[in-house]
Amino acid sequence: MSVAKINSLSQEEFHKIFVEQTPNAISMLDKNMIYLAVSQRWLEDYKLNRDEVIGRSHYDIFPGITEEWKGNHKKCLQGAINCRDEFPYILADGSIKWIYWDVRPWRNAKGEIGGLLTHSGDVTHQRKKNLEIAQKLTNQNKQLADFTHITSHNLRAPVANLNSLLEIYNLSENEIDREDIFDKFETVIIHLTSTLNTLTEALITKTRDPSEDLEDVNLDYVLKNTTEILSGKILKSGAIIKSNFSKVSKIRYNRIYLESIFLNLVGNALKYKHEERVPEIYITTEVEDKKTILKFKDNGLGIDLERHGHKLFGLNKVFHRHPDAKGFGLFLTKTQIDVMGGDISATSKVNEGTTFTINFN
Repeated sequence: MSVAKINSLSQEEFHKIFVEQTPNAISMLDKNMIYLAVSQRWLEDYKLNRDEVIGRSHYDIFPGITEEWKGNHKKCLQGAINCRDEFPYILADGSIKWIYWDVRPWRNAKGEIGGLLTHSGDVTHQRKKNLEIAQKLTNQNKQLADFTHITSHNLRAPVANLNSLLEIYNLSENEIDREDIFDKFETVIIHLTSTLNTLTEALITKTRDPSEDLEDVNLDYVLKNTTEILSGKILKSGAIIKSNFSKVSKIRYNRIYLESIFLNLVGNALKYKHEERVPEIYITTEVEDKKTILKFKDNGLGIDLERHGHKLFGLNKVFHRHPDAKGFGLFLTKTQIDVMGGDISATSKVNEGTTFTINFN
């Protein structure tokens, strides 16, 4: 179009040509909120055809417009500018689109307000992306908080075990027994060092989803580590720990989580042993409906599930009077299993014992 032709256009005609040919989502309305022009992008964003829009009222095309919005339009027609970065907009077909907008008056050659210009854009995809990022950050913060608890909880066990071994060592008068206990000191310290190194390494990479850090974990190896870490408590109680992993000997899992699960459940079985009998703990695997099942069964104090079942895995919930009861182990165990997509349940009888059943998905 020549300069002379452009100069011959009225301000309103110029606005119309600009609006219709711009690559952005722009619309032009008169003072009665009747559409004069819309861009192709605007039509695409709102899933409308040009003949459905031009010459029609904004309020007829979008009947869901609220009185508050009508008031905003009136203010803009008096010279105000209304902007928003993100807003849910109901389209003609009932779907919801998140948009940003800028509504302001346009003026004719005399400087008088002739109507409104709207500039809007679809930010639905960006909003979804932002929500995903926010959720990821929330999950990462939760994982870091969980990791802090894992660290303190998992370090407490070997330290307590060293205290138990030290107590047995001091009470023992047999030199052979003392040498055997001293060897166990070395084993526990090696495990403590390994735990510290593993937790430090995990902390560096903790921003990742724990379900991404998978490996084939040998259950016999995990149980061996667990019994070595808890060797002091096992010696003091005379506990018998038996296992049968013939059905499933390895599980693809987050190793730190699985070691923590073993440490918590075996540690609890020892902590809440029945005073009138030797603790017995049986750990087995099964396969049901192609899913791996891991069971921890003990002959300890048991739990009154009718009374406490609803809060069994709650934070800071304890069910026995024990000086070392923190009410965190079962909560942490369930959290780790839930994050990995599994579930844990329990059956129990008071004074007979408890069985924890883990389903791995």
